[in-house]
Amino acid sequence: MWKFLLRYPRLVVACIGVLTVFFAFQLPGTRLDNDIVSFIPRSHPAYLAKQQADEIFGEDLAVSVGLRAREGGFFTRENLVLLIELSRMFGEISHVQEVSSLSTTDYIEGTADGFRVTPVLDPETFTGSPGEIGEIKKRLLSWEPYERSLFSPDFGAVQILLTLGRKLSAEDREQVYLDTERILKNHAGPDIEYHIAGTPAVAVLISKNMRADLATMIPLVILVVLLFLFLFFRKPGGVILPTITVLVSTVWTVGLMALLGVSLSLVATVIPVLMIAVGSAYGIHIVHYYYEEKARYTGDLTAGRVSAILSGTLSVVGRPVFLAGITTVAGFGSLATSRVLPMRNFGIFTSFGVLTALAVALSLIPSLILIRERLPRRRGSSAPADAGITRPLHLTPKLYRLLSAGGFRVTAVGLIVLGTAFYGAGRLVVDNALVEYFKENTAIRKSDKFLRENFAGTRTFSLVVGGPEKGDLTDPAVLAAMDGLARSLTEAHPDAVKVLSFSDFIKRMNFVLHEEDPAFDEIPSDPEKYGLADSRELRNLISQFLLLYSGNLSRWADESLEPSRARMLVVINTTGNALTRELTAEIGGFVARQFPPGYTVELSGVALIENAMMELIVDAQLRSILLSLVMVFLILSINYGAISAGLLGIIPLSASILVNFAVMGFAGIRLDITTAMVASVAIGIGIDYTIHFMSRYALYRKRNDDADTAADKTLRTAGRAIVFNAVSVGAGFAVLLLSRFNPLMYFGALIALTMLTSSLGAMTLLPAALKKADPRFLKR
Repeated sequence: MWKFLLRYPRLVVACIGVLTVFFAFQLPGTRLDNDIVSFIPRSHPAYLAKQQADEIFGEDLAVSVGLRAREGGFFTRENLVLLIELSRMFGEISHVQEVSSLSTTDYIEGTADGFRVTPVLDPETFTGSPGEIGEIKKRLLSWEPYERSLFSPDFGAVQILLTLGRKLSAEDREQVYLDTERILKNHAGPDIEYHIAGTPAVAVLISKNMRADLATMIPLVILVVLLFLFLFFRKPGGVILPTITVLVSTVWTVGLMALLGVSLSLVATVIPVLMIAVGSAYGIHIVHYYYEEKARYTGDLTAGRVSAILSGTLSVVGRPVFLAGITTVAGFGSLATSRVLPMRNFGIFTSFGVLTALAVALSLIPSLILIRERLPRRRGSSAPADAGITRPLHLTPKLYRLLSAGGFRVTAVGLIVLGTAFYGAGRLVVDNALVEYFKENTAIRKSDKFLRENFAGTRTFSLVVGGPEKGDLTDPAVLAAMDGLARSLTEAHPDAVKVLSFSDFIKRMNFVLHEEDPAFDEIPSDPEKYGLADSRELRNLISQFLLLYSGNLSRWADESLEPSRARMLVVINTTGNALTRELTAEIGGFVARQFPPGYTVELSGVALIENAMMELIVDAQLRSILLSLVMVFLILSINYGAISAGLLGIIPLSASILVNFAVMGFAGIRLDITTAMVASVAIGIGIDYTIHFMSRYALYRKRNDDADTAADKTLRTAGRAIVFNAVSVGAGFAVLLLSRFNPLMYFGALIALTMLTSSLGAMTLLPAALKKADPRFLKR
């Protein structure tokens, strides 16, 4: 293969150039989508439950708009007129299904003939007089569901909810957000403080900030890689050749995603940075060894001699570079088994990108060198072989000698370090709070905090209560159970601020029909109290309530007169998923104990999808780490024809992963959709150092059987490239510290840390283990 590549360098360059241009033309079709609902498989029960609930009651995703008067209370004529006008304009936004506010929400009041339904604030008749405003406040205080849903307890703020249409595209959701923001900017005025939050707003802002991140970080990581290449090689070829490799592989990877219609999520933001930082490694080892061999020659370098040097370079480093690429694919590819779709896509396309970088490094770099050096060149232009920042570190030989010496002290220190690492890893918290992706000083974090402080919260999930027959949701037994469940949740959990339910409407109707007697603020469940014979007559009474009701109950019941399914909405005042897990467990127990036989309760909603995603992330984390370590073990064992090679090779990786989890535990960095990928990425990248060290170490052991001599020579040759590779890759990922997103900052810092620990482990733990074990495969 090497002979073919070296024989037709221009053909190789032309083919790669054509493919690169083709993929570059696909880049404008790249789409961003951070809808949390699309992150789990379509076959997952949580996804199916949400789709089924949405078909019955409509979409449960809503953009939350909070309004507060900067001075005084909100309930003035001018502010309420503004609320009416904003509600009307929001309702005209394309893809907004429903607007819920003071001017659009029903109020049930008693009359001589029964009760009637009117708006809390009637836009048609509102004059803004003090008496009228006082009556509006009185109405709001008369029914508990209004408080912290439509207004704040101090009457200083109001909330408007914009419920979106079903199955909107990312572009449609973004347009709703932009239109909402535009209306508020143009009409709110300087005296009104406004906030926009909610899951749809968070998804839109993630995509918006992703664009800014990509526009900033891709040029920065390229500059960082260029800087380190220059510091290492001190010559144009050493800078240009690896850079071309990473740019080509990055264009191919992102271009393929656009071609296949795969949207970029927050996780995918890492892909271009990863390809640029990691893809340079293969070129670095090839170019570094080429310059080492080239420096041995004196006089003119003919094209034939250059070809011979390249052939020798590829013979020595081609195999370890190929193995490094394949094991990196194994590490990244293990994420393709995840059921979390962004993680799966990350694993698939980074694996493709690594294969691309590997193929381009092994073909394009030698071809470009040949084309450039067809004419004789003087050796005097070459930089010294040990130029740059990668002179042998004094630390690694000392650590190697300490570890290889063994003894009680080393064992004791090792056990202490291991125990500390396990303790830190045990402190790891699993959670995925979308809004906390953003920095604390960002507008969305402030808005989310404002809405949680003044209202019930921005995260919800639904309970769909179903009976086997039409009209079963008029049964007072199940309505009383729903009411009891709502009270149980809110009383036991302060952050479950509000539970809104179909049963609330039945209670309100019963209350006003009995002249607002507190004794009748209940679900009618005692026939004797209501002068009825049995529960069947109570059901008829409730059916009469529904017959009298002229408002819209479509978001709470599947039918207005004879419902068989009804909805409860739990509003959560937290950002994470811990409370969701607690509530769902309690709901299951309450339903089993208190609900009448034959009724079902199904949970659905975005909060449940987030919870399901966390379970899938943990599952993917464990599976991907195990799979990637097994793949690395098998590849090394097969390559060296010995199981001991695989076992020795995964020692530095295992230590690096444990240190990573320990740091996360001690630093309070949560395991989420982004940081869950660190271990597999670290294995995929970190194995390169082990492979290059073992390959060169084995070469020197065959020439000289002394382990210390082989380790010293390896550290002075391949060790320099390993150090440089680790530093440059770590610095490339450190660019993510400038990201607008907390998880990407943590991802960059953790990868940089694992580059340090895995490279250090490869140059200290590994040679010490090789000396102790003295495996036979090194002597073949």
